[in-house]
Amino acid sequence: MRRGGEGHGKTMPDGDCNAHSNETDQLHQLEEAKPLLDMLSEPTVAQDTEHRILWANKAAARSVAADVEEVQGRRCHRIWARRKTPCPSCPVEAALRNDEPRQEEIASADGRTWLVRATPLHDENGRVVGAITTTLDITHHKRAGENAQDGTPRFRQLFELTPDTVFLLDEDGVFETINHLTVTGHAKEDLIGRHFSEVPFLSEESKEKALQHFKQRRRGDDIPPYVIAVKEKDGDTRYAQIKAVRLPDGKILGFARDVTDQKRKERHARASAEEMRVISDTAMELSKCDTIRDVCGLTGDAIMAFNPEAYVIVTAPDEPSGDIRIQHTAGFSPYLERLTSLVGMNPERLSFSTADMTERERELFTAGRLVDMPGGLHALSTRKIPRPVCTAIERLLGIDTIYTMGFAIDHTPYGGAVILLPSHASLRHREAIEAIIRQAAAVMERTLAQRALQASEAQSRALLDAIPDLMFHFDENGVIIGYRGARTDLYRDPDEFMGRHIHDVVPKELAETTMHHIERALDTGEMQRYEYELSVRGEPRHFEARMTPVGDGSVMSVIRDTTRRKEIEEKLRHHSAAIAASMDGIAILDEKERYVYVNDAHAGIYGYDDPGALIGESWKKLYGGAEQQRFEEDIMPTLRRRGRWRGEAVGLKKNGDRFPQELSLTMLDDGGLICVVRDITNRKEMEKELRKSEERFRAIFEHAMVGIYKTTPDGRILMANPAMLDMLGYDTFDELRERNLEEEGFEPSYDRQRFKQKIESKGRVSGLESSWKKQDGSTLHVRENARAIQDDSGEVQYYLGTVEDITERKRAEEQVARLNDTLRLINKIMRHDILNHLSITESALELFVQENDPSFHETAHSHIRRGMQLIKRMRELESLVGSGGELRPCDLHEVAEEAIADCPLDCSIKGEGTALADDAIYPAVENLVRNAVQHANASSVDIGISSHDTMVELRVADDGTGIPDDVKEQVFTERYSHGNTGGSGLGLYIVRHTIERYGGSVTVMDNEPRGTVFVIRLPRAEQS
Repeated sequence: MRRGGEGHGKTMPDGDCNAHSNETDQLHQLEEAKPLLDMLSEPTVAQDTEHRILWANKAAARSVAADVEEVQGRRCHRIWARRKTPCPSCPVEAALRNDEPRQEEIASADGRTWLVRATPLHDENGRVVGAITTTLDITHHKRAGENAQDGTPRFRQLFELTPDTVFLLDEDGVFETINHLTVTGHAKEDLIGRHFSEVPFLSEESKEKALQHFKQRRRGDDIPPYVIAVKEKDGDTRYAQIKAVRLPDGKILGFARDVTDQKRKERHARASAEEMRVISDTAMELSKCDTIRDVCGLTGDAIMAFNPEAYVIVTAPDEPSGDIRIQHTAGFSPYLERLTSLVGMNPERLSFSTADMTERERELFTAGRLVDMPGGLHALSTRKIPRPVCTAIERLLGIDTIYTMGFAIDHTPYGGAVILLPSHASLRHREAIEAIIRQAAAVMERTLAQRALQASEAQSRALLDAIPDLMFHFDENGVIIGYRGARTDLYRDPDEFMGRHIHDVVPKELAETTMHHIERALDTGEMQRYEYELSVRGEPRHFEARMTPVGDGSVMSVIRDTTRRKEIEEKLRHHSAAIAASMDGIAILDEKERYVYVNDAHAGIYGYDDPGALIGESWKKLYGGAEQQRFEEDIMPTLRRRGRWRGEAVGLKKNGDRFPQELSLTMLDDGGLICVVRDITNRKEMEKELRKSEERFRAIFEHAMVGIYKTTPDGRILMANPAMLDMLGYDTFDELRERNLEEEGFEPSYDRQRFKQKIESKGRVSGLESSWKKQDGSTLHVRENARAIQDDSGEVQYYLGTVEDITERKRAEEQVARLNDTLRLINKIMRHDILNHLSITESALELFVQENDPSFHETAHSHIRRGMQLIKRMRELESLVGSGGELRPCDLHEVAEEAIADCPLDCSIKGEGTALADDAIYPAVENLVRNAVQHANASSVDIGISSHDTMVELRVADDGTGIPDDVKEQVFTERYSHGNTGGSGLGLYIVRHTIERYGGSVTVMDNEPRGTVFVIRLPRAEQS
């Protein structure tokens, strides 16, 4: 640092560690400069070539809440960066290496940003012996610069936080700015500066629609939101809802929301309804089939309807031989001649013996679901077709994957469906295809073979930050159970400490310290660190120990020898000279208000290359007439009265330009003063830009399609945009502001404490879905994103968040779930009840053939008619639920009459009642009657119906063997069967599932004096 007015090229010495006289001189110079250095507001330190602090001013000590004496002698990077090594971009390293001043921006551990300038120090021989560093906190300006570039902090955070794409078009339709592209996957830089009609992801139709709306919006017309299709980079199509508003300056502020998921869910709901229609139609047609070939043909055609690019084979037993034979194929016609040539015969004439299947093939074939068959066509043909021929067929057809699902009884396969997919296709409508295959095999039960998955466990191991010479493994009691390291570094030989307690190995004080840290490591789960001194082989040595819990109740301890480090620290010198340097302008004026010292920065701020040009000049040279008058009438009197003054002023540069500055003046005891000045031109321009951008980003808040709010941690609502008010059904913000979220929330079950814990621990909440109550009491489903906004001290001021209405999406998901639930119930009813009807039909026909009794023939016809009627009802039920229809009044007396129509027992019905249900109530009640016939060994069934306030009760009582108490709670469980007469375990499960779908209940109890009573309670229908 050069002293103004005295030999401008001379460098002050910083002292030589080996020359006591130089050190004494520099300490004297330090004492002289100390008052000046302590007046500086920026941290200033002098350090040697090893980064040890030789001297520090008060500002440097205050920055780490310490005294000057506590800072001296420590390395700078350990104090401010909390690092063991110098910072990667350390300007001191560069200054020492290149012998010239350097400055860098460095972030400290507490999140602040500092501008650090390092100036080399020389001894009287010109050698570099250290450096002077001055540090300026530029965190505020850094943030201000970032905010000025992109908008106000509050609305910039909102701009980035909004999940929708927000963009700004100029009057001609050119993109000026955009937050992000959530829909297309393109970078926002691809759009800035381009007309919106030139973007690559819009189709011609979408461009035409967008141009039309742009023209209307530019005229000021009110255009509702509209949807356009866009192309992603990978070629997939997505859909975006566009809303745009015209700003006062003629620009267009637009919002784009990704509605692809909603569109897909709507398509999925329609596809599910179409699946159910095809399944129902196929079931009706299958009930009319007379031959196995017809059943196979309908099954294959239905599968092809869902997967037209596939090849389908349906096999079934050949009656003469019992072998599995191909009964139907689809998709092979163009290749039939070539396939016949490869196989040596028409492939449809191939037959396969189940005895030729391996156990694995049999297991897959009878799994009761579509599975990927390994081994390809060679395995499916049970090796009757040579492997080379199978490979040639797969290449001819381009086969990539083969799925199969077999028909089986008691794990004995007797046919099934095979789907061969080319490499460009994938299996679609898998569940619908499985349902159709099960319907084609309605006389069989589905058997599921599930393989247990074995979970693999991995033992986690502790990761060590550093591995020094030794490592010891302790159990929880302090016994040494392992070690690694050089034997020469050990306090004792391994055979003297392995398996022994630490108290038996080392001195008592060290043993107690070690046990203390073992216990703390196990209690806290955190690494423990401590230092100790121990004599090893007669030599005193210093060690550092780090203990980490392993997870099995033991502790791993890593020992580092720090003896050499301690020796070096003892030899370090803590004294040297320091010279202040600053990035701000610093000047000293004498009692006559003339400059006696000016640093380079001060001269440069005013446009002077040489600080000497200002030495001896009055301060008035650097200020205009009006500002001089302000100094003389206001600033200087205040300075003399209080001893200091700080504020803003307008400086005058050498070329006549005026600039805003931040000025700090301090009176000295001898009548002089210290002047510290900072050019704040950039900050003023930033503030101007901030004010200018406020109005533009305010438009985002007012016109965004998502709700935007600002709330305090104590529950007060500070802000809510119009979209938020519309979502919650409020007319004005004043109405909403009366609510306190800490007391009532948006909904009684809304867990605000969990929301606060999450957002205050992580700083933000993303994609939180919950249900809120609107003002009218209706439910609103929302997706919430929020961020905690903190002040400079880290205190949370408020939560800024966005809320997206996802009610329609939730409804679509519920509709899909309801359709799938109904599909599963229909499948279970049809598989269970039709099987019963077919079993009775088969038995009746066998008796009719044996005894030629017409009553058995009539019984068979009756159950065929009832099976077809059941299919018809299930089809009506599917249409009703699929269209969102409601339950209807059902006469329970009529339901009971149909349930006992073919019952061979003495039956009676008493009472009347009408309940809310649908056609599934008929097979439910019939299942209870059939249960008494087939499984209870009953002689009579009595059905009683009674109406209550809001419910109707239907009781089915029999005089059979009854149900044990320990079984009653399980009879409604799927596939639970009891006793010698136990059935499939589906009947009562279907009954419970059906009744609960109506909002009712079904229970079972003992009948008196014997038997069982099933009690059904259903919502009562309103009587007209």
